[in-house]
Amino acid sequence: MSIRRILIVVIAMLGVMALTCAVALIRLSMYLHSTSYALGDAVTGLQLAQKCETLLLLHHHNSDPTVRLSLQLALRRNLSEARKHVTNDKEDRLLDSVEQTMNEYLDMPEESPFVLSESKMAQTYAAFDALVTTNVEQAHAAQAQAATLDRTGTTLGATISLLLLATVGVVWWWLRSAAFKPMLSLANAMERFGKGERDIRARETGPAELREMAKCFNDMAMRIAFRRQEQLALIGAVAHDLRNPMSILMSAAAAFDLEEARSPEAAQQVLAMISRQITRMNRILGDLVDGASIEAGCLELRTQHHDLVQIINEATELYTAPIDSYNLKLSLPEQEVIINCDAGRVIQVLNNLLSNAVKYSPRDQEIIVSLRVAADKAIIEVKDKGVGIAANEIPLLFEPFRRTGSGRAFASGTGLGLYVARRIIFAHNGRIEVDSTAGVGSTFRVILPLNIHAS
Repeated sequence: MSIRRILIVVIAMLGVMALTCAVALIRLSMYLHSTSYALGDAVTGLQLAQKCETLLLLHHHNSDPTVRLSLQLALRRNLSEARKHVTNDKEDRLLDSVEQTMNEYLDMPEESPFVLSESKMAQTYAAFDALVTTNVEQAHAAQAQAATLDRTGTTLGATISLLLLATVGVVWWWLRSAAFKPMLSLANAMERFGKGERDIRARETGPAELREMAKCFNDMAMRIAFRRQEQLALIGAVAHDLRNPMSILMSAAAAFDLEEARSPEAAQQVLAMISRQITRMNRILGDLVDGASIEAGCLELRTQHHDLVQIINEATELYTAPIDSYNLKLSLPEQEVIINCDAGRVIQVLNNLLSNAVKYSPRDQEIIVSLRVAADKAIIEVKDKGVGIAANEIPLLFEPFRRTGSGRAFASGTGLGLYVARRIIFAHNGRIEVDSTAGVGSTFRVILPLNIHAS
């Protein structure tokens, strides 16, 4: 599981708990508010009912008409006030009964029999007493409800607190065991790799993000190790490629001491051989220098208007000389094809393509170099019938220090030539394409715009 998903789940849980707690607190607050009002109304009703009982007794035992009238008014006023604090239908009906009984008592004539007056007063007092009892019950009920709500609030608060503590504890345990530990392991692997332990690899464990980071680090370490092996192999290949021309040059120099090598024909052959080997050594060293310049971002172009037909003729002179007798065929237009380019760099690219075609083709097979114009593009093709390239190896052709399986088996090299060639053509706002079939041959296609504004 990813850290992102874990955090989303945790935040969602905390949000739900916070929302639940907020809703519960609002509901509890509403219930407590209602209960407090009910308790207040019950207490006020109780006080008014008790006051009415006192007024009723004073009225019954007082014979002064003025005082009795004042007490009657007070009774009706208190009963009316008590009606404002009614909380349910039962109390409302009881209050109607009390009011009816009280009015019957208060409206009795002065000359009514004593026994009847005592009976009505007792009924009225009993009604007020029932009202007192009802208010006491309501007050007790409100207190019980308040206590229940208090316990509910305490239980809810404790439960949510425990859930929060449990959630925080689980998240902390998970982060420590499943996130921090793999993160520290990855950091340790990176530190050791930076200190020179090139074989160290990170364990791809933990959340998805850390596994992806560890995988990227391992891939990078493997690529660096592979590139280092390629560079070491390059050094060996360069040393081997330079040793052969050096040996040939030493043999050529020694041949001049021989009597039979002093004829003009022999000397010409030796000089041609020396020229070829020096050209070969210069190409190897040039690839290395250009590769380093490209990696450093220092590839420099000196562009002018040039005839591409003349450039191709200059590039193929070495391969069309009678002494080399390569089976090279040119197919060039008669008119000039003017482009803005660095002629030396374009010749370098063509020399690389021609050199590869010669190296990887049987000597008797034809190599065709053609130039054509299509729309606003100049298209140069170098076609051979050599060993060809497997389809799965074509995407790797233009990577530095890369050589295909058939190429390594057929001829030596640094693996920089095509990499340098592509970068040069890209710098001219062009591109290189390749069509090849293993065992059949290859066609390298250089496409350059006719109106180039080289970078």
